[in-house]
Amino acid sequence: MESQKFLEEIKGLIEEDIEGVACKELSCVETPTVVGLGDAFAEGCFMDSGRNGKTKEVTKMYETTKNLMHMAKKQHTAVIAFICMDYTMARAVAYGAEAAGKPAIIMLYPDHVKTFHTAGFAGYAKMAKELAEEVSVPVGFHCDHDFSKEGVLRTAEAGFDSVMMDASEYDLEENIRRTGEVVEQLHEKGVSVEGEIGHVGLACEGQETQKDLYTKPEAARKFCEETKVDALAISIGNAHGAYKETPQLDMERLEAIAEATDTPLVLHGGSGIPDEQLQEAFEKGICKFNLGTDYLARYYEAVEDFIKESKERKILLK
Repeated sequence: MESQKFLEEIKGLIEEDIEGVACKELSCVETPTVVGLGDAFAEGCFMDSGRNGKTKEVTKMYETTKNLMHMAKKQHTAVIAFICMDYTMARAVAYGAEAAGKPAIIMLYPDHVKTFHTAGFAGYAKMAKELAEEVSVPVGFHCDHDFSKEGVLRTAEAGFDSVMMDASEYDLEENIRRTGEVVEQLHEKGVSVEGEIGHVGLACEGQETQKDLYTKPEAARKFCEETKVDALAISIGNAHGAYKETPQLDMERLEAIAEATDTPLVLHGGSGIPDEQLQEAFEKGICKFNLGTDYLARYYEAVEDFIKESKERKILLK
């Protein structure tokens, strides 16, 4: 599948970066819409072979996640957001996106800072912007799930212009109150906010099948109207982590949610969802597609391969 081929190529980029070798061409993405990077973005945004076969002019640029999502929504496609826990992963995304002629989003999961210490918030924000300015396609950056007002404000203060306030563990009214407070403060600073309604659970616990966790269209409408969020993560049969069985996205629910609100919709838990379902979801309203589990797996494989090859060639890291 094209999304798997895309990940295999990025694994190659990571391997080469580890060895200090220049990135190779990432030319295998034949169905960009399936991996969330549609050719429709070519209109005035970046170089790509569009439907008419013409190549568009590119400029080196950093782009906001908010703008990328609105471009995606306009063209009925989605932009892919990769969880990147360090510089190597982020660089592979930026240069992989450039080689493919597609936009992408570099995304930090806060626990990689707070628990695993693979980066710092301010350093990560600066790194992502610098990488975006090195390539010739739009690259944005975003901070994924944070669960407190203090945490989200701290992340924004560190330089992120797109953050996620996840208060989905609370009832609807409390979720609205907590998320709305964050949106009000951060919009004054020019920072966009993603919220969540329903609850995107854990695949390891089979929570993608628990329909009581799914997003209700009327609740989504109320949430977006009252909080003024810039993006909405929804639950329609998706979950975080590795699925035990093939997930089945509730497309009718997705259509109803998209009908209820104009806010760009986000699909979390993208790893393991069949490409044909992703394609349909993008066409029906998903504007940002989060990918972590598969990408992290490719990263670990790349590191393991490099260590094995280094030992065999007796080139040990000191």
